[in-house]
Amino acid sequence: VRWTVPSAVPNTPSPVPVADQIVMVSDGGVATGVSTKDGKKIWQKRLGGNYSASPLAVGNRIYFQSESGEAIVMEIDPNSSESAPVEIARSSLPGRVFASYAVHQEDLIIRTEDGLYRIGQTK
Repeated sequence: VRWTVPSAVPNTPSPVPVADQIVMVSDGGVATGVSTKDGKKIWQKRLGGNYSASPLAVGNRIYFQSESGEAIVMEIDPNSSESAPVEIARSSLPGRVFASYAVHQEDLIIRTEDGLYRIGQTK
């Protein structure tokens, strides 16, 4: 074992690597970034809501999806591995969301209790 994180870890959502951090969100909506080198906490932020879906990392962006349908997109500065991410977008979908995102080409596939959504730019 190289390191452990004893608290604020999720029961359901899986952690995801982003830049030089491991990012996770607890079931109760607390997002945390820890160093990949030593597991030390770099940042922590209360997102609000409850989470079952694992965060998704694409490049330096992290997508969080709450059970109530609210999506939060944050971005980590690639030049500063010790920095907290900045929120760059917030949006909502109808219906509750428990499933993690899937990716098809450059689009997000999101399953809610009301349906299946493909989110992306039209070409």
